[in-house]
Amino acid sequence: MNTVLVLGASGFLGASVKGLLDEHPVLGDGVYVARRLPAPGTPGLDRWLPFDVVHASAREIRALLALVRPDAVVNCVGTASTTASDLRTTNVLVPDKLVQALEEYGAARLVHVGSASEYGVQEAGMPIPETARCQPVGDLGVTKLDGTEAVCSATEEGRIHAIALRVFDPIGAGSPLTSTAGRAAATIRDAIVAGEQVVDFGPLTTYRDYIDVRDVAWAILIAAATNVNEATVFNVGRGEAVLTRSLVSELAALAGFEGAIRESRVRPSRPSHVFWQQADITAVRARLGWSPRYGLHDALESLWRSVWPPQHH
Repeated sequence: MNTVLVLGASGFLGASVKGLLDEHPVLGDGVYVARRLPAPGTPGLDRWLPFDVVHASAREIRALLALVRPDAVVNCVGTASTTASDLRTTNVLVPDKLVQALEEYGAARLVHVGSASEYGVQEAGMPIPETARCQPVGDLGVTKLDGTEAVCSATEEGRIHAIALRVFDPIGAGSPLTSTAGRAAATIRDAIVAGEQVVDFGPLTTYRDYIDVRDVAWAILIAAATNVNEATVFNVGRGEAVLTRSLVSELAALAGFEGAIRESRVRPSRPSHVFWQQADITAVRARLGWSPRYGLHDALESLWRSVWPPQHH
């Protein structure tokens, strides 16, 4: 059975990959890495290793690979920070160090989790193929693209075996507050608890390709097990652009919130504003045999169950 080393296993995407491996052991033997171990008594604690990938050197990562001897390495390491320095450290330097370590180790496939933010501004109304010219807006998109390009270059040069997945907007249990869906769920929950009849948001006029995080985890594990090498980047989305206001309205209906959803009518003045994102998933379907299994309602249900009822400590 393949051993799958999951870096960033305590984060939103990493936890979903772990959950899928735990639920379907036939997919791989999971070893989970995070800065801090789960609480004592957590089931499967022996499968966890405390390791700070962000601040480790390439040599230390190489030693981790020698210890675990994985067949596949999944990079789900992320950051909630918005500072350019932190984004570069996580999104650029971590992939660089992984490439160095894997080049020396030589036996494992890397699955690099990229982001739709790498595409930046694209033509509205059109699905975005992997061949689109990337025009990232802001530090997140720029640093994610740098990381993906480092992985793809090393793959094209034959230094490592890797696949990069450009993940669009994942939704599900544990969606972070930095995401649109996570923030909306928390806002609606707090309004219900407080008995308020109005929720306020910024502009909800963008279109995004929202996908259930469980489908993302499935794509990651398929990529970890595949022998496909000729295409190094695949989009992972549902292939449908959804108006953000529609997402929030559906979440409110699911929560039973009957109050008003009020949005700021301020329109972004920057011409570089990313108005539209929709994945073209033709390649990932054809080459990896992956297709989304969950609908938007499934993803929102999973998200809402994770925040309701509120947890009081």
